[in-house]
Amino acid sequence: YDPILENILSSLGTNATGIIGQGIAANQIAPGIWVGSLQSISRTSGYWIKLDNADTLFVNDAIPTEPSTIFDLNSGANLISFPYEDSSPIPDALPDDQEAEFNGIIGQGVAADQISPGFWVGSLSFLEGTKGYWAKVNSDISFSFNQPLSSIRSNEIMHSIVYPYYQSTQQAFYFIEEIKDVDIELGDWILAYNGNTLVGAREWVGPYTDIPAMGYMDESTENYCRPGDTPRFVIEKSLTGEIIELDGTIPAWDNNMLFNMILSPSETYIPNEYEVSVAYPNPFNPITSLDFGIPKDEMVSVKVYDINGKVVAELMNDYKTAGYHNVQWNANNQSSGLYFVQLTTQGYQSTQKVMLIK
Repeated sequence: YDPILENILSSLGTNATGIIGQGIAANQIAPGIWVGSLQSISRTSGYWIKLDNADTLFVNDAIPTEPSTIFDLNSGANLISFPYEDSSPIPDALPDDQEAEFNGIIGQGVAADQISPGFWVGSLSFLEGTKGYWAKVNSDISFSFNQPLSSIRSNEIMHSIVYPYYQSTQQAFYFIEEIKDVDIELGDWILAYNGNTLVGAREWVGPYTDIPAMGYMDESTENYCRPGDTPRFVIEKSLTGEIIELDGTIPAWDNNMLFNMILSPSETYIPNEYEVSVAYPNPFNPITSLDFGIPKDEMVSVKVYDINGKVVAELMNDYKTAGYHNVQWNANNQSSGLYFVQLTTQGYQSTQKVMLIK
């Protein structure tokens, strides 16, 4: 089977706008016409496929990759395939005599870090056929994956997009070893921001929860992390919506990096004045979110109005403690258009426009 892009990606049609490999890329400028340095698919390589809409890739008459296929990796990050139909736990997939050479493995929005020999932590625990991975190794190595022992599929937890941000081809992962002096519980969320732009989120599952932080890719990720930026991290309590700013030694962002850190509450946990973030995302469909900070305990009301001044949703009408909080609007039952989100306390009011596009 000819592995040129026109053949391999034909089932996606013009829904596929581009494909990115390790240091190479291609764009589809007309139906079936691909331009760029990437012209054919390698069996041992992984790829990012950029789509306008969700889709399924079918490759007909292809010959499965041989289990004994040798992967030649260079020291650093290598974008590779996993050449099996089924999935396998990371320690089982890697040959015992070379597992120690792997620092970490990165997938799409998930990652694993080997913090001691054979001990892997993070949101990625299985390698799965049809998916590509960045394998980070200490030195140049050649190896073959171990074949999965049974025909099981991955039971990875699917991380729901409760907090909408774009999956970028540029990403780093921050593993939180510990959060000191905070009563954090399973089910709370850790959010990552670059300035005031949400760039990642992960539900807290205990020590070494890994938080993705997406980087700049194109205009869809304009305010995302760039090399040298330092993201900030906050906890959102799942039951109350309380926001807790975190502080600590946070490494500067760089693509395909894995970081470990210990955090604690920031000294600026309670703001000196009222703060309201820009709604994110905006435009949105169908969920947008708003962070706000209040300097004292008081009643807080958050309402959504349509262009005629009619209240279409009351998002909050509660007594809130001083500090940071979050509120979300799911506009699934509303029509596309312009709306106004208004936050009101006894002595403060803020109104901003949001655009729902379905």
